[in-house]
Amino acid sequence: DLVVMASDGLWDNVRGEELVSLVGSSAENTANKIVTLAAQRKNENLRGNHCDEDRRDCVGGRKDDISIIIAKV
Repeated sequence: DLVVMASDGLWDNVRGEELVSLVGSSAENTANKIVTLAAQRKNENLRGNHCDEDRRDCVGGRKDDISIIIAKV
């Protein structure tokens, strides 16, 4: 099993369901996939926020750092 801890720079740009789909058996491969997607999304989302109708589920829209720790347990 892998545990993923991350700053809001990840969670603002990648939904939990998407993150789960990236998790594999290797912590290093999982980290590479997550960082690649988060960085890509951050760059795409800097053009503006993407929210659902009630504005409770917003993604991206601002510069932020992305910090991720993955632990194999």
